[in-house]
Amino acid sequence: MISMLPEILVTNPNIHIATVNQRKSGGTSISGDLVFEKYLEEVKPELCVFLSPYKGMLGDLSLCLEKGLHIISSGPVPHADKSFQQLVDIVKTNKARWEIRDDFMLDPYQEKLHQAIEETDFGLLVYYREITFGGPSLLSNWWRLCQLYDKAKALFKSEIVETHVSANRQRNKIQLSLTLKSANRANGHIICTNSSYKSDGDLLLIGTGGVMTYEGLHNGPGIFTKRGYQPIPSDPHLPIMSWWDKIIGEETPASEALPSPKRMGIHNDILRAIIRSIKDKRIIKIKPG
Repeated sequence: MISMLPEILVTNPNIHIATVNQRKSGGTSISGDLVFEKYLEEVKPELCVFLSPYKGMLGDLSLCLEKGLHIISSGPVPHADKSFQQLVDIVKTNKARWEIRDDFMLDPYQEKLHQAIEETDFGLLVYYREITFGGPSLLSNWWRLCQLYDKAKALFKSEIVETHVSANRQRNKIQLSLTLKSANRANGHIICTNSSYKSDGDLLLIGTGGVMTYEGLHNGPGIFTKRGYQPIPSDPHLPIMSWWDKIIGEETPASEALPSPKRMGIHNDILRAIIRSIKDKRIIKIKPG
């Protein structure tokens, strides 16, 4: 989808729009020979938001930065870690901005979940498991896996010291998984598939004092402790609207005008491990993140 606001270009290449190739969406196309660079010249946006990953994303992002645009990506950029210093130089030379804001992609219960864990007798987290659905492509599932990797790190309240990646692709079927171990000896398991389910998957957290469980296909999340059961309420539409309001209304400090190279590195390490696991048909261990 392409959505227009005054001097703002929003691209969503996940449904084949606004990339260099002549792609179609909903039976309509952007004019025949209209490549991304020409499209930027015609629209003259101040802000370009990448809502999903695609193969040519790094080149298009570089082009936007060369034009001095404010760039926001709602997930990591494939292979950007290998040319990070070059991208930094482009940002500085052209006074551009480049942020990665993927917090809105996390589940709508995230804030309430942290609050409930802090305010109940849940105790220390010892095990985290989540099954989720990452969209139609390998890269969109990679984005979802990275988001849950960051979620696990936040829930563990500790660095992740061991990560194993397993990936399988059979024709149009994709299954990715991460097995995690944190510095405080908590463990995690994340499974992501390209199933057509639109609802959330399953979530299980086990603490020293309670259990949090959520079967997204059947019910909402809740925490079980010695005091009984406590549901976790949330407005599933609120995070996306809040994220969009921040994009439109907030001026990013110059100190935050670039993504974290460490975070971008671990996310791309996960991508490379996924590709290698599919090719070699084995589990891949990656460096701590």
